[in-house]
Amino acid sequence: MQVNGIVRLTKDPEVRKTQTGETVVNFDVAWNYGENGHFIRCTAWGKLAELIGEFTKKGHAIYIIGKLVQSSFTTTRGENRKTHEIKVSQIEFIENKPSSEKPEAAVNEREADDLPF
Repeated sequence: MQVNGIVRLTKDPEVRKTQTGETVVNFDVAWNYGENGHFIRCTAWGKLAELIGEFTKKGHAIYIIGKLVQSSFTTTRGENRKTHEIKVSQIEFIENKPSSEKPEAAVNEREADDLPF
């Protein structure tokens, strides 16, 4: 199922290289749908992964397009589990690149209390 929407990163993205040298990034996001917040893991590959790792951090909002994927696995106790994640295929940056000098310079304390996440 294809999904799209504005999400906010709940922690800094984790960029790594595979054994074959391909870049992959994993990041967790909050998705505000109506009055409910949803939290989901996202994955992106290649140049897109590099861009997400370079230009986003915790609290940053981006627009994503991707595919919702369900995986299943068995725990060490023999329990069957299912997980969901978004395989991101496209993004749009809707905020400026975060500055290391002023992490949330555009949001003052009063505005931060009004954010939905």
